[in-house]
Amino acid sequence: MAALGDYYGPLNLLVIMCSINAILCFCFFGAATAPGLIFIAILYGVSSGVFNTITAPALMSFAKNNNEIGSRMGVGFLICGFGALGGTPIIGMLLSKVGWIGPVVFSGSMVIAGTVMIGISIWYQRKEKVTWRV
Repeated sequence: MAALGDYYGPLNLLVIMCSINAILCFCFFGAATAPGLIFIAILYGVSSGVFNTITAPALMSFAKNNNEIGSRMGVGFLICGFGALGGTPIIGMLLSKVGWIGPVVFSGSMVIAGTVMIGISIWYQRKEKVTWRV
């Protein structure tokens, strides 16, 4: 997957993997049997693993020079940390109130919202760098 990130650009690969991750998140509704659940969980694990590993290069692509890399990554992971900190209690509350439907819908909708935000950042980066590989 790293070769794909080098060729297509980390932000482009990130938006593709986030889209696949959102689709797979909603596919948990269709997992009625144990083999189906295992298959979807494996695919979800691969897509979320690529998401986790490509986040740092994607944040580094926003830097205009090498001096900005640390601050860009720090602010980016700070924002990700707020989502990770707040998401778990919300999912726990939804699980106790409405069962498994609530956490799946919340997780899928948050991944879709993140994908839209990454798409917007790709649009701005393409305008600034004047290339499709961002």
